[in-house]
Amino acid sequence: MSSFRFAVALAAVFATPCLGQQVTFRFNNDPQRIGDVLRESHVSGSLIFSGGCKFHDRTAPVPSVGMRRDLGSVRETFQRMLAVNSEIRVAQDPDGMIRMVEEGVPTDILDVRIHHISFDDSHRPGAEGRSLHGGFAALMVILAAPEVRAFKKAQIDPSVFRLEGIMWDPSGPDVTGELNDVTVSQALDYVLKTFPGYWVYEDASCEDGSRTVSFRFY
Repeated sequence: MSSFRFAVALAAVFATPCLGQQVTFRFNNDPQRIGDVLRESHVSGSLIFSGGCKFHDRTAPVPSVGMRRDLGSVRETFQRMLAVNSEIRVAQDPDGMIRMVEEGVPTDILDVRIHHISFDDSHRPGAEGRSLHGGFAALMVILAAPEVRAFKKAQIDPSVFRLEGIMWDPSGPDVTGELNDVTVSQALDYVLKTFPGYWVYEDASCEDGSRTVSFRFY
């Protein structure tokens, strides 16, 4: 089954000052725009942002992203592309990883520490009896860790806990190896060593006090 991408395109036009001039940026919610810059820059990254409370409230897989303008470093390029989202800050780790983070979004589940993960037995039966492979299988292994399950049970409404992005692909590579004493975010970074790109964490607090989160890879 081919990789699944949930994308709803939106378009808007904004005027932004650039080097003393007015430059028109066209924004949409296509996750490929972020992926293209990462791929061409030979780095991977992560995106953390707030989203819709329930599935039907969700409007896009990523926040609005502007047209690419290579006017500096890759970090500066992303900061400009995400300029319409004033709460999103872009940083770059010493190892090159790009971090796009919306201020104020809870990241407690990303900080959950996992004692042990083995990706070598991740190829388990899924929907319609098929074996799950690739990034989706690796994500399931991470979120099935006892420490993560305990956190979800205590903190997150299980009926709206969503897994999206890369689905199974029998022809693609699989994540292998084991990790010990890592956080959820570190485990997600590990998956990017096999699948360069970026992982997404979306969090929303609902009016009724419940909470919905979503993970995906692009």
